[in-house]
Amino acid sequence: MQNTRLFEKLNEAPVVFALLRATTVAVGLLGTLLALILVNFGLFALSTTPTGMDNVAGAAGIATVVLVSLCCYAALIAFFRLCGRLSRGSAFTRENAEAMRRIARLLLAAGIAVLTGLLAVGLMVRGLTVTLLWCSSFALAFLGASLLAHALSVLVRRAAALQDDCDLTV
Repeated sequence: MQNTRLFEKLNEAPVVFALLRATTVAVGLLGTLLALILVNFGLFALSTTPTGMDNVAGAAGIATVVLVSLCCYAALIAFFRLCGRLSRGSAFTRENAEAMRRIARLLLAAGIAVLTGLLAVGLMVRGLTVTLLWCSSFALAFLGASLLAHALSVLVRRAAALQDDCDLTV
């Protein structure tokens, strides 16, 4: 009986979107921690390797982490704001469709940045097979999330147009 009440409470829109916003903040904090660890690792690698292609690869890796982080922060901010609008009951609006479109573009940019950085580092440094595979999975995750966000953008845009048509006929 108590589980049913908890489940009903969790299904209420304000609670769901408050949880999504809290999760967004947590993901942002974890992403910051990951980015700091990766940049620190890159700086350590730069300080311990001789000059040459390893330094260029390390700098390219750090630049990639910074660029991906900026894209992710912008996408998280857009998603956080989107959740705020959704909690107020405005689901199918052009503003929400544009927010999803912006998120899709930012995630696509992050995926392309990971692929580009991966290619640059991979061409400069040999023997990074595990790192390349790991980064490839990140790139695929960003590209997949971008495609999903784009599909949701199209869905919300079409629903907003239908809602506008219905509002005009009433």
